[in-house]
Amino acid sequence: MKTKIRLYFAVFACIFLTSSVLAQTDLSGSVDYHNDPDIPIEDVLVKLVDNSGTEIDSCLTDTNGDYIFYDVVDGTYQLICNTEIDPGGIDLADSFLIFLHLCNFYTLNPIEFLAADVNGSGTVTWSDYWTILIGWLVNGYPFPAGEWVFQEPTVVINSATKDSLVQGVGGSSTGDVDGSFMPGTKPEPLINIYQGSQQLVTTSEQVEIPVTIDWPHAVGGFALTLNYPGHLFELTGIKSDIKSFNYEIFDNYVKLSWMDTKFSNTTFDDKPLFFLVGRTTNHLVNGQKVTFTAGIQSHLMDGKGNILESVTMSMPSLEGEQVSTLFGQVYPNPVKSEFTVDYKLEKEGQVKVGLYNQNGQLVALLLDENKNAGVHNFKATIDSYDLNAGVYILVMEAPGNKIQKNIQQLIVSK
Repeated sequence: MKTKIRLYFAVFACIFLTSSVLAQTDLSGSVDYHNDPDIPIEDVLVKLVDNSGTEIDSCLTDTNGDYIFYDVVDGTYQLICNTEIDPGGIDLADSFLIFLHLCNFYTLNPIEFLAADVNGSGTVTWSDYWTILIGWLVNGYPFPAGEWVFQEPTVVINSATKDSLVQGVGGSSTGDVDGSFMPGTKPEPLINIYQGSQQLVTTSEQVEIPVTIDWPHAVGGFALTLNYPGHLFELTGIKSDIKSFNYEIFDNYVKLSWMDTKFSNTTFDDKPLFFLVGRTTNHLVNGQKVTFTAGIQSHLMDGKGNILESVTMSMPSLEGEQVSTLFGQVYPNPVKSEFTVDYKLEKEGQVKVGLYNQNGQLVALLLDENKNAGVHNFKATIDSYDLNAGVYILVMEAPGNKIQKNIQQLIVSK
């Protein structure tokens, strides 16, 4: 009898101790964008890590952002998350919030603070502000903190948690301080470029292209990517009255950013936002157009820090025109004695026509007179200049005209 009692007691003790040691709880929750339950984040890898840093288990969130770990034993754990989905939502409004925070005009909540710490230092400083405004929006540099940031809550499982425990996790695309991004979506274009007018240009011509906007109210800033055909147009700079203007020129596009940190209530309804300064290349031919397009992430911000939608930006397109010449006909050519030179001037001015040998030496100054705009001609005689037979070069100079210098070959035969 006593033996049976001891046996029952031993079994009971074993069951009691085993149930105490192996008490298990289901741990579940959801991963939400900026802790908003209406914006779950799918395909987030959630890792359950114990105090020693050992990964106990992992799972992917479903379409509702939900995760679950079954039969987790008592202990203290941390939830570590990461994802490979595309980030987004980074714009001037995020720099604006960091600016207000650093000036003590706004207090970032925990998930905003985490998103604002793009340098991954554990603090939010002016370095984070400039990293978004110039490093990301102009130069496209990746954030040191990575593409995504997630809260890392500590979870304690014990007898008090009973059979289940729910723990939510907040995440954000790094730099998206205001939480404007919708995970899994593509951004819509916010700027339309209108090129209703044309600016006629020739090859290798220096040009300034005015860029205007249809927004009559205060502009708080802009972040723009303008694409153009680099083989037809070489951008050399940006000209603007705006102070603290940032831009970087690449092969086929330019990126610009500016934010009005002085709240100067600047409007651009009566003046260009800026000028694109550059020159056409020698690949531009007659009738060919140089057009500009806005990058998908281009945007403007109003004076209150709101990103504007459906803004129209206007600038002329460039169109190559037929390159005219000063010279018309030179006849006869070859010439034995007398020849005639036809030419056309767009503007009144001094005209010089020189005759050069193959060594580049001036052998005769055929014309040096002031002429009115229009069609002209003059005659010259070979005998007057004692020229030998051979190939010579006629060079006409007419300052003030679009084509200021023109060259024509002349063959002298005797």
